[in-house]
Amino acid sequence: GGKAKSLSVTGPRVDEVLADVHSFMEEGHRELVVLGLSHYWRGYNGSSFGESDYDQLIGMVKTQLGPWLLTQDMLPGDDGMAPAARLTGATLRDLVGNQGRVLVFLDSDQPFAYVDPDQGIWPSSVVAAGGGYANKDDLEAMRADQLHKWTTATEDRFSLSWTLTCQPGNIDCNVRDLAGKANPFLPEFIASLTIPNANGNTINEIWVDFADETDATQIAIRLNPVAIDIDVDPDRNQRHNKVSMKGSVEVALLSDARMPLDALQVDMQTVRLGPDGARAIRHKVKDVNHDGLVDLILRFEVPDSGIQCGDTVAQLTGRTFDDQGIIGRGLIQTAHCEDRKPGN
Repeated sequence: GGKAKSLSVTGPRVDEVLADVHSFMEEGHRELVVLGLSHYWRGYNGSSFGESDYDQLIGMVKTQLGPWLLTQDMLPGDDGMAPAARLTGATLRDLVGNQGRVLVFLDSDQPFAYVDPDQGIWPSSVVAAGGGYANKDDLEAMRADQLHKWTTATEDRFSLSWTLTCQPGNIDCNVRDLAGKANPFLPEFIASLTIPNANGNTINEIWVDFADETDATQIAIRLNPVAIDIDVDPDRNQRHNKVSMKGSVEVALLSDARMPLDALQVDMQTVRLGPDGARAIRHKVKDVNHDGLVDLILRFEVPDSGIQCGDTVAQLTGRTFDDQGIIGRGLIQTAHCEDRKPGN
């Protein structure tokens, strides 16, 4: 309802953005679109944004994007898990599904705001990570802010915000102009970092204003592992494969023509199983799932993996020879967990 701080806030209408996303998804793209709506405002010199406006916004989102909205029942995990935990624990393949999906999140810090993951309307907190934007309009100041946040980050997830921000009172400031100053330097900044940092963290999200000259997509793919299919104890024909806590286990890395992924291009020296990072002790190649593609089977000592009695998921990580990270998760049932007698 007050005066605009900057003309940079003007841009396309919400209905135009939603229509663009609708058209993109209707074309059949098998991708995940993340759409965040915040800083609610009715327009230049408009009246205050209120409850009826929020209801209208929710209605527009459901009307335009309903067939593709990502709801919590689409995610792995059970109903006892918090929706945010199910979301952040999912792989990209889980999120995308068979037809592509849209993850919509809204700021819910207003008294009239509500969200409902069952309907595909998520709170903005689900994408929150360590880091945060610098709120500066000077490139070097923003760079120093992000570098400090990265080197000291201890959270499990880190968000790099390579954005310059118009300052109050600068009514002639334009976000696209600021993006033009910052974006060309993102690849150079990423290349200068030691990843993971001293606390073992990687960069999980990169936020930019406009994607021009950023190479953001290529950087994000490079930094974050690609989800692959694995088969734990592939000789067993069952969904929950037993893992003996006293022995070893085979894990098959499955080649996939759709991704594409050639399992034989995975560097075995980089592959680790479980939280303690067990290394493979033996390997062999075989077409495990009879799809005509050769798969890589690695054997690990379970006691070295850090897998605990009662665990239901085993995680494997590694890198390909061209340095692309991979991650795979398989369902397991632990066995031979009987308690030892004291002193033994």
